[in-house]
Amino acid sequence: MSKLRLVLLWHMHQPFYTDPWSGVISMPWVRLHASKSYNDMAVAIERRPVKVVVNFSPSLLLQLHRLAGGATDIFFDIAAKPTDALSEQDRAFILDNFFAANSETMIKPHARYLALWEKRRSEGWHPGVECHDDYTTNELRDLIVWFHLAWTGWAAREEYKEIEEIEKRGWDFSEADKETVLNVGLDIVQNLFGRWKALSQSGKVELTTTPFAHPILPLLIDTETARRCMPGTKLPEPFRFPEDAREHVLLAREVYREVFGIYPNGMWPSEGSVSPEIIPILKEAGFQWLATDEGILQRTFGIEHLNRRHFHPYLATYRGAEVSVFFRDRNLSDLVGFDYSKLPEKDAATDMLNRLHNSASATAAWEDPAVVTIALDGENPWEHYKQGGEEFLDTLYSGLAEAADIETVLPAEWLRDHPPRNTIDNLYSGSWIRSDYSIWIGNQEENDAWNALLATRRDYEDMIDTFPDMPDIENTGLLGFFAGLPAYIGPSMARSELFAAEGSDWFWWFGDDFTSDNDEEFDRVFRSHLTNVYRFLGHAPPEKLAEPILQPHPVRPDYEPVGFLHPTIDGKVTEYYEWNDGGMYTVRAVGGTMYTREIYLERIYYGFDAHRWFLRLDRREKAWKVEEGAAGDDSPLPDCVIIEGLVGEEKSFRIEVPAHPAPVLPCRLYLPDREHPELISPLAKAAAYSCMEMLIPFRVLDLEPGMELKFAILLERFGRELDRYPSAGFLRFEVPDADFERRMWSA
Repeated sequence: MSKLRLVLLWHMHQPFYTDPWSGVISMPWVRLHASKSYNDMAVAIERRPVKVVVNFSPSLLLQLHRLAGGATDIFFDIAAKPTDALSEQDRAFILDNFFAANSETMIKPHARYLALWEKRRSEGWHPGVECHDDYTTNELRDLIVWFHLAWTGWAAREEYKEIEEIEKRGWDFSEADKETVLNVGLDIVQNLFGRWKALSQSGKVELTTTPFAHPILPLLIDTETARRCMPGTKLPEPFRFPEDAREHVLLAREVYREVFGIYPNGMWPSEGSVSPEIIPILKEAGFQWLATDEGILQRTFGIEHLNRRHFHPYLATYRGAEVSVFFRDRNLSDLVGFDYSKLPEKDAATDMLNRLHNSASATAAWEDPAVVTIALDGENPWEHYKQGGEEFLDTLYSGLAEAADIETVLPAEWLRDHPPRNTIDNLYSGSWIRSDYSIWIGNQEENDAWNALLATRRDYEDMIDTFPDMPDIENTGLLGFFAGLPAYIGPSMARSELFAAEGSDWFWWFGDDFTSDNDEEFDRVFRSHLTNVYRFLGHAPPEKLAEPILQPHPVRPDYEPVGFLHPTIDGKVTEYYEWNDGGMYTVRAVGGTMYTREIYLERIYYGFDAHRWFLRLDRREKAWKVEEGAAGDDSPLPDCVIIEGLVGEEKSFRIEVPAHPAPVLPCRLYLPDREHPELISPLAKAAAYSCMEMLIPFRVLDLEPGMELKFAILLERFGRELDRYPSAGFLRFEVPDADFERRMWSA
C-alpha cells in the first residue's frame, strides 16, 4: 500500500515599495509581514518534523535585505518620533493609516484598539486632517503601539516576553513601550534570513523563487499570449520583450544564491502564470520544476473533470526544453486561503487532514505513487484566522508528521528518484485565477498601464544607447547590480526600476477585480517606477506619467440584467425569483492588508421594467450590529443611503433615503441646478427590513430609452461619507425600451 505524498508550498511576496530616487519606502507591508507571517511560518515548521516548500519572491528578499541593513519605511519613521512632537501632518497620517488591520481578528479582540477604532468609525472615517485634534497624545501613542502589536505574530509573543507584558497592560503606553515594540519588529527582520537558511540546511524546507519583480512571465514575452485564454478581449498595444522575461528569471536565480548560498531548483511562476514559451527560459536558468494550478492541466487536456490526474507531476516540453510541473489541488489550496479562517483553527486543520486521508485511501493502490500539491499565499491568510494560524498550522503539521498514510516531500528530492512518467507538449497558457490572465490585462485601466509600460520600455532602449555596455547581471549579484559601480549606477538603477514596473502587483490593483484603501498609492508607485527610468538616465519624464491611471470607470458586475423585474418594494425578499433577472454586484471586501473601512453592504441588485428602475441593497449583518448603549448620536452606523448618479456625461443627480428600517421611507432628489431637494415619494418608493429595496420611475429623472445611467451607492452619517460601492468607479445600464425582453430572449 502506497503512501500519499504531499507537496505543501507557501508563497511569500511583496512588490517593490521603495523609490530609489527619493529613498522613500512608502508602505510598511514588508516589515509588518516579517513581524507576523514570515517569522510565524518559520517557527511553525521548526516545531514539527515536516517537509515544506517556501517560495520567496526576489522583490521581497531585496526589501528585507534593505530593512535588515537599517532602512525604514514612512510608517516607521513617523511612529518612531516622540508622540508629543508629532506635526499635524503626522497626526493625520497616523489616523488615516494605523487602523490598517483586519478588524475582526486584529482589532476587535483588543479592548483599547477596538475603542480607538470605534471612535474613528463613529466619525465616518473622514480625513485625519479634519479630526486629529480630537485625539490626545496618549490616544495616538496607544494607536501606534496597538497597530504594531496587531502586526506582531504569535511566535514573537513567545520569543519576546516584553511584547506580552506590554500587551497585557493594554493602554496608556509610554514612549519606552513604543520604542520596544518597534525595535522588536526590526530585530525579527534582522534574524529572518538566518532562520530560513537554517531550515533549508536542515532538509525540512526547500526554498524556491519567482521571477525577479514578480511579473506575469508569459505577458512579458508577448501580451498577445492572452488571446489564447481570453479570445475576444480588448488588449493593449503588443508588449513583446522576451529578453526581459529571461532577465527576471536569471536575476531571481542570482538574488536567491546571494541570500541563501545555493541556486534554487524550483519556481512558483508569479501567480502560477505559465505558457509553453517560459519553459526554455526556465530550463536555461537551471530550474528543474515549477508549480501551477490544476485548471491549467484540465485545459491542457481539454476535459471537464481531472479525476485526480493532477496527483502526479508531468514533464512539460517546448522546442526541445523540458521542465517538471506540479499542479496544485485547487480545492485544498483554496480551503486554506479562503474558507478555513471561518472555522475554529483546530477543526479546520482536522478537516484538511481528513480530506488528505481520504485521498490517500483512494490512491493507495496506484502503481505510480500519488503526489498532491497544495500551493497558496503564505502570508495574507493568517490575518483572517482568529489565532493567526498558530493552532491550524500546529495541528496540521503534527497530524502530517504522525500520519502513516501521508508523507510530506520536497519536489527536488522527489524528482531525483521519481521522474515524471507522463509528458505534455501543449501546456495551456494561463494563471491560477480562472486559468487566464484577466486580473492583469484586458480592463481599460490595465491596458492603459501596459501602454505606459510599453512607451517607457521603448524610450529606455533609445536612452540606454548613450551609455557604455552594462555589466553582466550574472557576475554582479545583488549588491553589484543594484548598488552598481559608479559608471553604471544610472543605467543599472534605470533597469531595476523598469523591472519593478513590470511586476504583476500594479496591474492586480488596476481594473475591477480587486480594490484597497491604497489603490491611489499603488498607482502612484507604479508611475514613480516608470518616471525613475527617465530620471536615472538623465532625461525628463513625460508629463503623462504625472497623470493617474486610475479613473472612474464602469465596474463589471457579477451579472447583467437579462429581463424585466417585478419586485415587491417591502424591504424583504418576498419571493425567491423576484430579482432573478436583474443585475447583481458583490461588494468586494478591501483587498490585501488594507482593512480601514467597515464593509456595510454585501450585494447590490439592480434592474428595471419598461418604466421603472429597481434597487436592492443587502446588508452585511455583522457590520450593522450595534454594541449595547451605542445608539442615537453614539451609533457608528450609516444614517443615510445615497444613490449618486450620472445620466450620459453631464446630468448628475443624487437620491437620499434614510438608512433606518421602515415599511415606507421618503426619497429626496437633489439636482445641481435646484436650490432645494425635491421629495419624489410616493412616485419613488423605498422600504427597509432585512434589506433595502427602492423603486425610481425613469420619468422622475427624465430618462428615456437608450440613455446610459451610471450610479454608485454611498453610505453617510451626519453628512460624512462612510463608504462607497463600488469603491472606485460605478455600475451602469442602458435605459430599456419596451422590446428589451424580446431582444434578450432572442439573443
